[in-house]
Amino acid sequence: MKTRKDDAVKTGVLLPFPIHGEALLVKLAELLRSHVGDNGPRRDPFLFSVSGRGRLRIDRVAYVDFDPNEAEFRAAIEAVPKTRVILETTDFDALVDFVVQYVAARVAEAKTLGTAA
Repeated sequence: MKTRKDDAVKTGVLLPFPIHGEALLVKLAELLRSHVGDNGPRRDPFLFSVSGRGRLRIDRVAYVDFDPNEAEFRAAIEAVPKTRVILETTDFDALVDFVVQYVAARVAEAKTLGTAA
């Protein structure tokens, strides 16, 4: 029985594969880095780093975790002691919207306060 893989090998066509969890966080970090560039705040700068455990560190108070067992993202902003804003979702687009709003607000705040890089 002939498979799609057999056809791909013969034609040299790459088969798409699903990109999940940690790989999506790496792509999001790259996208944020490229869009923010040097426009982020100097004080409390953005980190945009991904750890091997599936955590995207946005800055010192905001992060996104990926739970592979549930295939779920969890974004958290620890605003002040005992106050957190949390989004738990399997919808990556909703996660991106949440993170972009947070990052854009921080960039705008830095420009307003004159603390942008």
